Amino acid sequence: MQVTNLINMIEQAADPDLSADWDNSGIQVAGTRSEIQKLAIALDPTEENIVNALEQGADFILTHHPLKISPKFPNKRNKYHNILTHLLQSGTWLYSAHTSLDVQTTGPVSWLAKELELNDLQAVEPISPLPKLKLEAKIQGDIGFVSEYIKNNYPNIQTLPTGRDNLTIYCNHQFRNVILHIITTLAACIEIEEKNIYNPGKPCGYGLIGRFAQAIPEGDFSGLMSKILDMNQWTQAGNRPQSIEKVSYCPGSGMDIASKAFSLGADVFISGDLKYHQAQDLEDYGLTIDVGHFVLEEKMMRHWSKEMDQMLAKEDMQIIFIPGTDPLQKKTV
Repeated sequence: MQVTNLINMIEQAADPDLSADWDNSGIQVAGTRSEIQKLAIALDPTEENIVNALEQGADFILTHHPLKISPKFPNKRNKYHNILTHLLQSGTWLYSAHTSLDVQTTGPVSWLAKELELNDLQAVEPISPLPKLKLEAKIQGDIGFVSEYIKNNYPNIQTLPTGRDNLTIYCNHQFRNVILHIITTLAACIEIEEKNIYNPGKPCGYGLIGRFAQAIPEGDFSGLMSKILDMNQWTQAGNRPQSIEKVSYCPGSGMDIASKAFSLGADVFISGDLKYHQAQDLEDYGLTIDVGHFVLEEKMMRHWSKEMDQMLAKEDMQIIFIPGTDPLQKKTV
């Protein structure tokens, strides 16, 4: 599979235009391989995970967490330097889908809601849909050929011939110059009109909230979570309700939206980075559960790898999931 097609497929599920301003989703290290036969998926781009992926022959590594949030020179001989050395010497790509994946309410982040069989799923903190670009081009040339070329090389871009000489194209703003280059290269562009349009059909935002078909006892909920997460202990704060109907969660951190979740009627909020003073502030709102930063996102990436395996079943590509390690270990004294 061509690397450009793979990146387009990833960005259909995790649009980098929807990333948080502070984030670094997207290509972390550009590889030199144009044909991808092995895709490795992991939560973290640690040196251990990178080496593991490379030893299994990965041409492309997809992680959730970025290699670095801010650009950094490899000016020290450390793990960061080692990771860059491994990747650059092998020619393997490294790509991160971080907040670009987190905000996809119906994407891999919804795995826990599906396991719990929650209904009426919505984002706790919705974000406004970004404008798409509509290009209406009047060209001289083979419109069908131009349209097919764009579809084959950029499957997430929609093309629609609207007349003998007219071609309408819907794309993200980041593809504007690429599309203009294609049109002017493959045909003679006589006139082109640009306008922004909004597509609210795909809800997105931070955190999820949904409800059970009917409320269940808190003890049954705890047992269900223990089974799904394969863990029998977690940190919690606040009062334990007798029954739970509405459940909210945010993988990773996300504690800044906990109060919003409770205002939407959540009986319990599940996250991974509950701090002392946050626990104090939330005590009167409801039950807050901290299962750790690792487990929710590790399982999210494992679910995504299975989805990618199904989507790419017809392609000559192998999907490899690289299991991670939680750096925070509980010790029994």
